Amino acid sequence: EAMVGAGAAAAAGDTLELVAEEARAAANSVGTMGVAAAAHTLPGKNEPARAIPPGELEMGLGIHGEPGAFTASAAPVNAVVAQMLGTIVDETRGYMDCLRQDSSRRKSMDGDERTKVCLMVNSLGATPAMELHV
Repeated sequence: EAMVGAGAAAAAGDTLELVAEEARAAANSVGTMGVAAAAHTLPGKNEPARAIPPGELEMGLGIHGEPGAFTASAAPVNAVVAQMLGTIVDETRGYMDCLRQDSSRRKSMDGDERTKVCLMVNSLGATPAMELHV
């Protein structure tokens, strides 16, 4: 919603400061976590960059192949997603500053105050579409 707000502010001719404020609000509402069962292979190399043991998942890896924050046992997708979301919204890990900022809380249509977050699914370049649609 904030990115739509930034685009709308830019299209309306608002100041760069206002557009930047809207874009920062969007960025502060996004937490990410990559998960992989196998490490990436760099172009020109024949072996993966590192080994992820069978039955393990690397959690919190970077989009550019940076090692994960921790490993976890492989589990059904619903359990993996629950662990990912639990980590992303865990205030002690610092993934989402918006959870600690009162300014990000908005009233929903039913009048309840909630923190808005954005969910994005990215294949990290290797996950078939069929698996992304689990």
